[in-house]
Amino acid sequence: MVKFRDEVPKSEVFGVLWEADGFLKTLKTAPSFRWGNTPNKLFEYMAAAGPVIFSVVSPYNPIAEVGAEVTVAPDDPRALVGGIEELLSVSREERSEMGARGREYVREAHDLKRLAAKVEEVLSRECRHELTAAEG
Repeated sequence: MVKFRDEVPKSEVFGVLWEADGFLKTLKTAPSFRWGNTPNKLFEYMAAAGPVIFSVVSPYNPIAEVGAEVTVAPDDPRALVGGIEELLSVSREERSEMGARGREYVREAHDLKRLAAKVEEVLSRECRHELTAAEG
């Protein structure tokens, strides 16, 4: 069964996400996305370990990198139906594995301590570069 839900308040998102077997992320094609975007709720979907039907034009598709999705063309209802059918045709075990890959990606790539360490590294490197340039 496919069920589309109305908007869910942020405070209730994780409870609802854990009820789902998969997710849909769709954005209408827009010129502003030519440099990329980070679709709202995408990382919450991945953290909830469910496969995602991704219907967004973007050079940034982290779930495709880890094989946690079915990608379909946006603004195309037939493509969306095909993506839903494709996801439903995959075994429950494979959908679970897809979701687990997405969750692991979020855990590894978006851990706040790791991200803070990366920011610190970049800032330290740039500060050293600026000091060296000012001295020279």
